[in-house]
Amino acid sequence: MTASHQPARNSAEAERIAFFSLAGLGFTALHLTCLLMLWLQCSWVALATCLACYLLRMFGITAGFHRYLAHRTYRTSRTFQFLLACLGTAAAQRGPLWWVAQHRQHHRYADTALDIHSPVVRSFWWAHMGWLLCRRYKETDLRWVKDWC
Repeated sequence: MTASHQPARNSAEAERIAFFSLAGLGFTALHLTCLLMLWLQCSWVALATCLACYLLRMFGITAGFHRYLAHRTYRTSRTFQFLLACLGTAAAQRGPLWWVAQHRQHHRYADTALDIHSPVVRSFWWAHMGWLLCRRYKETDLRWVKDWC
């Protein structure tokens, strides 16, 4: 049994957002770099690059992590699987197996206390960012991704 399924010794500590973890620093840095727009000159090339990076990362999450890896809604080549995994990982939402395990658990227990990122049980902020950075859910529970291991 992984840490995500064991009762926490100190619930407040387990639920604390880990901003200074490797995942937390990457996630925070990715978003803080957007503030550089306040000091740097903006050009059409920069805006196009920003939009392209955003679209590629979201494609990696939605078409890769979500539709392909978590739900297996289509088949693709090994090369394209690798590309989808790289694009999804570039979105700073941890790795593919971790993301898929958490997402499958979310579907199994949708909007209940066992749903780790429910906006109904928690908050909008928690559902979109908090759960990604929480110490309690940092381990990958491989039971949810046996088909990929």
